[in-house]
Amino acid sequence: MSVGGCVIRLYTAGPELHANSTHTCVGVRSVDVTSMGRLRVRYTAASDVVGLSAGADETLAGRGIQVGVDGTSSYATMTLYDAKLERRLNLSRTTDYRRAAGSSSNIWFGSVKAAS
Repeated sequence: MSVGGCVIRLYTAGPELHANSTHTCVGVRSVDVTSMGRLRVRYTAASDVVGLSAGADETLAGRGIQVGVDGTSSYATMTLYDAKLERRLNLSRTTDYRRAAGSSSNIWFGSVKAAS
């Protein structure tokens, strides 16, 4: 088994993997927004997925934003749902992305995968 994860920061200019003296990123190489407006995290190595988790931090939760995750052997896709607007956010739309973005807007992502 391999365990990985990271913090995804939703900066106003776009999502980034967040790493500093107290946060690290393991087993993830990039994050982007798909054409369907979801977050996509690409793994450093492909292997079978055992389990995934994604959680909104206190900033996003305070805005009523929830996160769901699905995955394949090479990437995971996260959907943000806005409980206040009662709909899925399409992060490829500027107005929807701004609803979630901020200097402390984080998503905590974790993965457990079979050994390659």
